[in-house]
Amino acid sequence: MPRIYLSPPHLSGRELEYLKNAVDSNWVAPLGPQVDAFEQELAELVDVPNALALSSGTAALHLALRAVGKRNGPLGALLDEQDRRSDLTDLRERFENRVDGERREAK
Repeated sequence: MPRIYLSPPHLSGRELEYLKNAVDSNWVAPLGPQVDAFEQELAELVDVPNALALSSGTAALHLALRAVGKRNGPLGALLDEQDRRSDLTDLRERFENRVDGERREAK
């Protein structure tokens, strides 16, 4: 089966400069001025008051479901206390399985 790359790398040539800046300023994790600037620029670009940069798609799904209050129904079941696991690393897989199941039922 051929691989499908969702996000091919794009290097601008300034990555070493950015890495050196992060190490020199000791802002290597979890946040810092670069993340703050990215969030501000993104919010301005899409004309919203705030934006959040998250570390993974799983974190984004978790936050999005919480933000819209999805605690009931098919998507909310992903976050029900009975369904919660020791961590959220498999939230994406459960989300995809739920959405794929709903698509199959709709056909």
